[in-house]
Amino acid sequence: MIGGEKIQGQLPNGWAWVSIGETGEYINGFAFKPGHRDSSGRPIVRIQNLTDETKSLNTTTLDLPLA
Repeated sequence: MIGGEKIQGQLPNGWAWVSIGETGEYINGFAFKPGHRDSSGRPIVRIQNLTDETKSLNTTTLDLPLA
């Protein structure tokens, strides 16, 4: 859904439309500091990644707190 409008279309074989909540576990509100970032590990999805597709994901190997 984009802006309250359901979007559907052709997807590659083996793909399916799902909500973002079905794609992973998201922990909201943890303040990642620059020192938490690493060259590998779990992706950190930041607001800039949602608003600008040219921004690359940061990653971390930090043990994260449970939600």
